[in-house]
Amino acid sequence: MKTTVFSLLLAVLAFFASPTNGFAQGPQMPDINKMPDIVIPYEGTSTKFALMVSDVLHFKAAVLTAKQMDVKKKGLTFEIVAVGAVVKDLANDHSLAEWFAKSEDYGAKIVVCENAMAVFGVTKDQLDKRLSTTRSGTIHLLELKDKGYNTLHI
Repeated sequence: MKTTVFSLLLAVLAFFASPTNGFAQGPQMPDINKMPDIVIPYEGTSTKFALMVSDVLHFKAAVLTAKQMDVKKKGLTFEIVAVGAVVKDLANDHSLAEWFAKSEDYGAKIVVCENAMAVFGVTKDQLDKRLSTTRSGTIHLLELKDKGYNTLHI
């Protein structure tokens, strides 16, 4: 009996540790080109939005939010403020260039925190030309809030 329970426990642990089960790798964002063109109507009165992100998954979610809100067509202002470890990915993961292009197409501006760049050894020369920087992402977000932006850290 003990052997059976122990064997079952090992099998369950092996399943969850396996890279092919979908759990071990964490959540994956679908290909941006395969996302349906779904516009989700924003029913509020604000026209200015800023999302602070600190990882790639949430960066991609912010880009998709700009797409779903139809930011460019509706004349909305939308900023994605990148802080923390995501700045390394924005500088070094060349597969994200497609997301930078889509962000620009959707009307969303990407702003990268220079403090985080310093911590993670990223220089402005490493960033894509479509990205701008600010000395402090957190202070930038607070200033945007003072300017009437709806702000959110995701």
